[in-house]
Amino acid sequence: MKKIAAVGLVMMSLTAHAFAQAIEPTSLPKALEQLRRSANQGDYNAQRNLAYTYATGQGLNGKAVPKAACAWYLAIPYLNPKKFHAGDSGNALVYCQKLVSTDFDEAIRYSVEIVEKAKKKPA
Repeated sequence: MKKIAAVGLVMMSLTAHAFAQAIEPTSLPKALEQLRRSANQGDYNAQRNLAYTYATGQGLNGKAVPKAACAWYLAIPYLNPKKFHAGDSGNALVYCQKLVSTDFDEAIRYSVEIVEKAKKKPA
């Protein structure tokens, strides 16, 4: 029974990792990789800039990543509640409403992953 549970945990971990890779690009140009690192470390402006980069494709050869953009915009109020403002909710509305419902569902799930990952980091 313990083996089955362990295998299940490993599979869930791999599935979550694969899910994240399906949402965000696995590799980015150096400057954008630093931006993503800063966003993951809690930098509010980096989170907004990363979401915008994903939304517009700027710096990504014009290849927008709309689900990742929406996910980051949805995560921002939970990651930085004191800095969050109307412009952020407007961005979430603008970029998330462009997604079809299944993509929006994936973006919501990924935004939860972003927030949960941030909660696990030491302050």
